[in-house]
Order: sequence, then C-alpha cells, then structure tokens
Amino acid sequence: MICYKDCTWCPFFKNCLDGENCSRALTDKVIEGADKWWGKKGAPIDQFSEEPECFRTSKSVMKRLKHTENK
Repeated sequence: MICYKDCTWCPFFKNCLDGENCSRALTDKVIEGADKWWGKKGAPIDQFSEEPECFRTSKSVMKRLKHTENK
C-alpha cells in the first residue's frame, strides 16, 4: 500500500504531552502536504489506530477524563 511519506501518523497528538513537538503528529499541515502530494483531497495517510507506546497523557486530559467519569 502506498501512503504519505511511508510512515504512520498520530491522530492522538492533541492529547499527548509530547504532541506539540512530535514528528509523527497528524496535523492539518501534514494533511495539506499529503493532499498536495496526492494531487487531490483524500490522500492515503497511514495512522495509528490506538495510542502508540510513546503516548504520554497530559494532566489536563486526565482531569477532563475524571470529570467525565464522575457524571
């Protein structure tokens, strides 16, 4: 299968402590680059289906999860 830059991108980066500096973050800029490379919208982009081993949950996400669980 052909996919953008032949790597797996992380859609979970917004909830990760390292997400802002992650080279695998599936940002809007990455999606735009993939679509430009592909020549139209809908480029094949390989993505993690679960949080990768490097994922670190941020404190703000933990607070939000605990708040949701208490409802």
